[in-house]
This record gives sequence, C-alpha cells and structure tokens, in this order.
Amino acid sequence: MTWRFVLGFVGVVAYVLLRPSALPWVVLLGLIGAFLYFAYKSPPRVSLTRVLQTSRTFVGAPLEVRLSVRVRSWLPTLLTFSESVPLTLIADRVAGVTGLFWGVSEFEFVYRVSPNMRGSFSWKGSSLNWSDPLGLFVRDAKVMAAEDSRLLVYPSMHALELPDLVRPLIADGPRARVWGLEDAMTLRGVRDYVPGDEARRVHWRQTARFGMDGEHFNRLVVRELERVAATGVQVHLDLSDSGRSGEVYLESAARLAASLLRQAFDASLRVSVSSLTAATVSGTGFSALEEALAFLLVGHAIGSEWRGAPRRRRQ
Repeated sequence: MTWRFVLGFVGVVAYVLLRPSALPWVVLLGLIGAFLYFAYKSPPRVSLTRVLQTSRTFVGAPLEVRLSVRVRSWLPTLLTFSESVPLTLIADRVAGVTGLFWGVSEFEFVYRVSPNMRGSFSWKGSSLNWSDPLGLFVRDAKVMAAEDSRLLVYPSMHALELPDLVRPLIADGPRARVWGLEDAMTLRGVRDYVPGDEARRVHWRQTARFGMDGEHFNRLVVRELERVAATGVQVHLDLSDSGRSGEVYLESAARLAASLLRQAFDASLRVSVSSLTAATVSGTGFSALEEALAFLLVGHAIGSEWRGAPRRRRQ
C-alpha cells in the first residue's frame, strides 16, 4: 500500500512541475485526502452482544446463536462487518452486513452452528472493515463482544445394548434380584430351566426329586444365585500415544466413555472418569456427570506408557 502512495506522490509532483497552474487544485485535493485519512483513522463504534442457546452441547447437536450489532458513526462510513465463527463449528449462514452507515444503526442476526469436534471453543474477534465514502483509505480491525462467548462441546453418545455390563463392573452395593454380579457363595433358590442356562447351574438333587419319565427328567431346575448390585462406574482412559493409538482412536474411546457414563447415570449409579494423571469426583448427581463429560472433552493423547488404572477412592 505504501508504494502506491509514493508512486502517486511522485506523479503529482511531476504533473505540478509540468503545469504550475494546477497547483491550487492539487493542494485542494491534498487537503481533502488528508482530511479523509485522519478523519477515518479511528474505527466507528461497534458493540456486539452474542447470546448462545446453551453453553454446553454435544458433537453434532446444533444450537442457535443470536447476535446483536450496534454501529455508531459520526461520519458517513463504508462499513463491512462479518461474524467470525470457530473453525470447528459449522454455521448454516454467514452473519454480516455491508453498507454506508451514518449515525446509529442496529442489526440482529440469528444463525445455527453444528459442532464437529469435542472441546472448549470461544468466539474470537469479528472482522470489521471501514473506509471513507470514496473508498480511498480502507482499514480493518477486530471487534470483541461485551462478554466472552465460550461453548463446551461434549463427546457424542450412541445407544448401548449392554444390559449386564455397566452394573456388575463394581459390585460393592446391596443385594439385588435383577442386576448385578452373581455371588457364587449365596444361593437364593431354584427355578425352572430356560433355554440358555448353563449346564453347570443345574441343581441335580432338586431335579431328581421330580423323577424321570423314561430317559428324560420330568422337571429340570437350576440354581438361582444372589446378585450384588453395583453402586458406581469409573471409566478409565488410556491417553498413551503408542503404536496406532492416538487422537483417532481416542475420539472413539471418548464417545464410548460418554455413552457408558450416561447409561450409568440413568441407572442412578455413581459416575466418574480418570486418566493416568487425574480423576473426577464420583457421584450420582448431575454435577458429577457434567464434571466427567468436561474431563472427556479436554482429553488428548500424550506420550506416556500404560501404568494401569488408579485405585478407586471409597466414599
């Protein structure tokens, strides 16, 4: 840009030397140019207010963003405003305005964004370009909102068809009749055999009491053991970056961990998540689930060896 002004200045000086009568006009144009340069050096006052539909969401779950823009300009100004959205958030439209502004103008934009990656993201400064009405001196700047807009994107969840996996992981709770880990030392009773029961569970003494019809038992019964319910589920993430493991496999692990935590939370179990360096507090409240999901959204692969899951803290 500087070389253009230098080249123009040299051309004007050469023209004045060839035609001295044009000097008054050159001086007048120079004064006008100087006025436009210094008068539009400062940007117009632009205030932003950005309101998110929610500050927490999941990967792939769209949310609405409402943006209010207020422009105040003392002089006629050519202005272009464009909203800058984080790269990991896919916007359905471009929020912005272009035109000649003078005085106070207010605009409101509503657009939707769809996160495609977990993490914590914040809106940076929006783009602002302004110039004089003739477009001679164009300048740009970044405009920040009055309050920082930060969006927490948790890993996406998927359905799990694991009815007997979540609850027996930590079998330290009270007796349960339906879910939990079987206690081989405690016999609840016997019941009729159903297809799928293991042969080792057949109670031969009770079966013999019903007699036989030829080569077949009249009634086949099996042992029914007591179950110990789980009180909590702790998901451990191995963040070591060895071999083919890393960010790609970690994304799948984060989605699976979030799904397990959600299913355990729905079953009123204590939930927590841990890595080699940190762990969340176990609990049954929504705050415990929120803390565990927040732990998952910032987890990244690190170059460390596997050392096993830490011991669970009793509460």
